[in-house]
Amino acid sequence: MTTTLEAIEQFPQMLDKYSNRTSDREVSRVATDIGRVKDLNPPVYNSRGIEEFLRGRATHLKQLVDEYFVKSMSHEFPLIDDGLFELKRQITLVRKGKEYIAVNDVVGEEKDKPEETKENKIVRRVVTVPLFAYTPLFEGEHKTKLGIFSRTKNRIKAVIDSDGDINNYRYTSRQKISIEAKLSGSIGPNLKEAYRHAMQHYFSTLANMFTDTAAADIMYSEGGEFTRPVIGAIWIPTPESLNVTVTEKLIRKRKDLDPAMIITARGKKYLVQTWRVDDEEPFEHYIREFTTGDLKGKLRTGK
Repeated sequence: MTTTLEAIEQFPQMLDKYSNRTSDREVSRVATDIGRVKDLNPPVYNSRGIEEFLRGRATHLKQLVDEYFVKSMSHEFPLIDDGLFELKRQITLVRKGKEYIAVNDVVGEEKDKPEETKENKIVRRVVTVPLFAYTPLFEGEHKTKLGIFSRTKNRIKAVIDSDGDINNYRYTSRQKISIEAKLSGSIGPNLKEAYRHAMQHYFSTLANMFTDTAAADIMYSEGGEFTRPVIGAIWIPTPESLNVTVTEKLIRKRKDLDPAMIITARGKKYLVQTWRVDDEEPFEHYIREFTTGDLKGKLRTGK
């Protein structure tokens, strides 16, 4: 199994494996297909057949326009496969008091749920988080959460009262473990220039697509989706750069209230039945006060 540090060293190779650049020929092929499909005429002459043909042609054109945009962008900037962002890392955390520290970090498959073991009074917790961290650039502190996990604990607290007697109080608390990462370094002139180049190519691609009437109409129908690009950064945080924070909160027991089933018809609400649950707070007197009609058999008392 590969360690995360080894994955960091292989970062360029991983990007190359999961990305693909489009050729000039592929871009030209999609542009030609758009023009060909746009000029197709229905081979039938009845209204139903024409309607189905136009609907199918519109769907096909939209797919081609989306494909043209992707290939035009990836002609300059390689398209990253979604599989890259599905890669996981398994972090082994050791609890010391109320804090956790990372003692092992490997690239591996995702577990169904966090695992916690205790051996020689040492609590170890194995959690699975994304291998790659992501944060938008040029805004905020460039921080991101890789994962949030929680554990519930039943506790007993001994309290001495005014008479000197010891009373044990049982309570439940929920502990939340958050794993965060922060992008190191600063945004220098080279990155700002790369940002300007990316935006220039993006808007240049849109301008070329808007020269085609059919493509422009389809893009307008998207409701402005093509006008909100987001620039971000992906990286593999080193194990020592991960920030593990632990917060604990007391869980207060909530009283369950007796529910009532109602049916709503034509703007009016009608009582069907009430039923009893544990630790109830009776409310039949409210039902009797605000309900018109015979309640016999509708309330849990049957009155």
